Amino acid sequence: MAASAESVNEDLSGVPNEFLCPIYKDIMRDPVVAADGFSYERAAIEHWIRQQDPLVFEFTSEYGYLCRTQAKSPITRQPLGNSILKDNISLRKLIRDYLDRGVSRSALAPAAPTEIAQLRQQLEATERYRIRMQQQLEAAEQHRISKLTESQRMSTEIAELRENKKHMQEQLEAAEQHRIHMQEQLEAADKYRMRM
Repeated sequence: MAASAESVNEDLSGVPNEFLCPIYKDIMRDPVVAADGFSYERAAIEHWIRQQDPLVFEFTSEYGYLCRTQAKSPITRQPLGNSILKDNISLRKLIRDYLDRGVSRSALAPAAPTEIAQLRQQLEATERYRIRMQQQLEAAEQHRISKLTESQRMSTEIAELRENKKHMQEQLEAAEQHRIHMQEQLEAADKYRMRM
């Protein structure tokens, strides 16, 4: 095992530090910028935040996503303040360009079983959330239809229900995109692990 670790370190020795996740110490595949201004592998920073604040990515009917968090930055150790993660598109392109120029794919360490398990858990959680959102959307639609039969004095509430429906539809679509993204990550990790 020691020889394997040394081999991985040698493979990564020429990789620019900004391409490495500060948590996983590996080349990032899906870099995102956290509230502290630093870039991390998405799965790594989500796992880091969830370890300190388990409910931060859970959806509630009253508040939606609980974006505020008490989790601390892995680098500065100061509170992050929120769990918003923004895609670092420019860094992702730089990493892909760097790899396409002939850097050995062996520099990408195989996904560990624990990482695959984490991805699978996140995918399952996202699917449960999508189902809950679908159920809430259907309930909201039924409620909106029933309200349409009421008198004119209810027009304000109907407008609010329509806005809520639109918001929930956007969240449902976002959840579906996240589910697809997590499925792709899981499949890629499984394929890579099998090749290794």
